Amino acid sequence: MAASLGRRRFLAITGAAAWGWAAGTHAQQPANMPKVGVLWHAGNAEEEGVYLLAFLAGMHRMGYVEDQNIRLINTFAAEQYERFESNAAQLVAERADVLVAVTLPAALAAQRATKTIPIAFVVVGNPVEAGLVNSLSRPGGNITGLSHLGLGISAKRIELIKNAFPNLKHTALLVNPKNVRFTETVIHESQSAGLASNLKITPIEIARPEDVETAFARMAKEGIDSVVATNDPLQQNERHRIFALALNYRLPTMAVNEQMAEAGALMSYGADNLEIFRRTFVFVDKILRGARPSDLPVDQPTKFDLVINLKTAEALRLEVSPLIIARATKLLE
Repeated sequence: MAASLGRRRFLAITGAAAWGWAAGTHAQQPANMPKVGVLWHAGNAEEEGVYLLAFLAGMHRMGYVEDQNIRLINTFAAEQYERFESNAAQLVAERADVLVAVTLPAALAAQRATKTIPIAFVVVGNPVEAGLVNSLSRPGGNITGLSHLGLGISAKRIELIKNAFPNLKHTALLVNPKNVRFTETVIHESQSAGLASNLKITPIEIARPEDVETAFARMAKEGIDSVVATNDPLQQNERHRIFALALNYRLPTMAVNEQMAEAGALMSYGADNLEIFRRTFVFVDKILRGARPSDLPVDQPTKFDLVINLKTAEALRLEVSPLIIARATKLLE
């Protein structure tokens, strides 16, 4: 019943906007209304869930109302990253005034599609290493945006789960092979931290939703005793299934944000992704008012939250170290 009510609430909030996106154009729009094209990674508005709601909340917070003083052109890749290319080309053809690219693959596709239309990326780990910007303080070119990672955060997650459960020996690191640059960096950071903590780190690939069950079956065969998720959009979309399976296999889990902890992960450590999405329109607004992306420093999180799901700990019959509990930003009961 609660899930049904939540879904109805989502549809009520996004219904008008979703209708507009499907229709593409609306009658009696002002001729000079700015157009913002968005490259979403999921399959539709509902799959984007809480992040889309946060994005719209940020838009409203900056004084924008769809079809009154702004037009949104939303595209969805359905986790098929090759679609970002055609979706970006579509937004360029529709002469969007600003492109918003959600995730690194979307940002790279937008960067390839245009060198003139301003681009604001969202939830990109290391934009300098990825070749999106020249530096965090002076991006250069036509692209800037909001990062979601701090230096060494992948290593910190390994350190935290090992400190919480010192007896762990072998951790699965969930990665998406389609997100090549991000995945390579996370694997390197995590395995280095695992070596220092005497914890074996094995990358387990999840490239499609149907890979989730296969991944956990492999973990059981290889004697893996814990799981660390990464900041991959597919894992975010499949979070309920991932952490339900982890519970079924009795594996403690470390995730990347509070939404994953709420979905059943034992622990999470990361920035507030919802606030990052709410802040997106700060960049969009500045660009629409004439600011150049090259002059807008990349926004980086300065606060990282450690969330512990005590209900999951109880279900796993695990006692989290009191020292880790004391460090937690939030306890879910």
